[in-house]
Amino acid sequence: MNEPSNLVHKSPVGILQPRKGGHPMKLTFFISPYDLLDLESRSSIPLTVDAILEKQLGHSVFVCIESCSAHKLQTVSLITVTVQDGKSLPSFAALSNLNSTTLPASFVLKLPKPIPMALVLVRKIQAVTNIECADTTSCQPLLSL
Repeated sequence: MNEPSNLVHKSPVGILQPRKGGHPMKLTFFISPYDLLDLESRSSIPLTVDAILEKQLGHSVFVCIESCSAHKLQTVSLITVTVQDGKSLPSFAALSNLNSTTLPASFVLKLPKPIPMALVLVRKIQAVTNIECADTTSCQPLLSL
């Protein structure tokens, strides 16, 4: 799965830009066809990993670590991809003493800019992770944003 389109749209992770020089790890998870249009030159931008990273195309998140109460944090990849009947099927390993360590921290995904999100979905994420992930006191109707 080395094609950039497959990496972004069909892989379980996306395009991963490693942490470098004090900057957090960056994960590009979606690229719209409109992101591939260069309006100045009136041409299309090739869908390559280099172009995505250099021009900062698409939607991405920063993967950070923040201090909090003790959590098990993975130390190796938990994703295994098997090919079955021509389809790639990811499976995720459970956290264990072999693939994680307990630290007073948690992984945090930070968005470059806020996005509208259904309050029900925010509450489900908070229930699953047991982590407060958004300020729900300043909610607004979607059409007013």
